[in-house]
Amino acid sequence: MKRELQEAETLTDTTTTAIHKLGITFRDGDKSYRYVQLDASAAAAATAGRVLYFTTASYVAGKKIVTDDISTTKQSFVAGIAIGAIALGAHGWIQTWGYNAEVDMFNNADSGASVAVGDAIIGHATTDGNGKLVAAGTAPTHKVVGWATAAMGGLSASTVAVFLEIEEA
Repeated sequence: MKRELQEAETLTDTTTTAIHKLGITFRDGDKSYRYVQLDASAAAAATAGRVLYFTTASYVAGKKIVTDDISTTKQSFVAGIAIGAIALGAHGWIQTWGYNAEVDMFNNADSGASVAVGDAIIGHATTDGNGKLVAAGTAPTHKVVGWATAAMGGLSASTVAVFLEIEEA
């Protein structure tokens, strides 16, 4: 189901009660979004750039509730990227398709690698809310979040620009 924003609503607005049907999608130009609720038991409140996943129960029952806590879900249940702050238990929009300038990345200390243009980004297996690179030419082992559109250097960088390909509205 696709929906328009309400008058005076922005995509980064959040509420304690739902103002749209959970799970609906919205297309704005070349970007797509999904309206979700952040699970009250997620590891942390969402901030812009966090990789979010459907909870296991939500994945089966309609893709409405998300978490950043990878220990309670599956890497392939990637839902989208937070585009602003979402408090625990609150409702808001996450981005699922199109260019996003700041996807949170694990610092790559586990691989020592830097992200290059064209690398696949997947959800990280152990670090909540972060992506992990899969080098270009290597088959991703989990659902692809998107493709790096800029390089990210070494151990100090924490975000990378990505063209998201999770779900197009």
